[in-house]
Amino acid sequence: MTIMLGFAVLAIALSAASHAAEAQYENVLALKPVGFWPADEGAGTRLRDLGSMGSDANLFNTTWANSALNFTGGYEFVEIPRNPATLSDEFSLGTWVFVRRARD
Repeated sequence: MTIMLGFAVLAIALSAASHAAEAQYENVLALKPVGFWPADEGAGTRLRDLGSMGSDANLFNTTWANSALNFTGGYEFVEIPRNPATLSDEFSLGTWVFVRRARD
């Protein structure tokens, strides 16, 4: 089983071991997320996990535009590999999404 999510920036916060912080991610990593995928690669088909799981995510049918993920519709998603740490009755999920509207 995998968790499929269509978000560009993902963070799952559960109790976990700390991870060395990169300066720009200090606030998020201070929460000790199990998974954190900043989606700042700008190219490729994988999103690195800076959280304690180390479970890099895979991109499917998703392109990059101006160093950001570009979900334009259709069958596009991010797949996070199954990990026992994410199988819980309680978790929180945070994301930042920019929604485009078609011009009239």
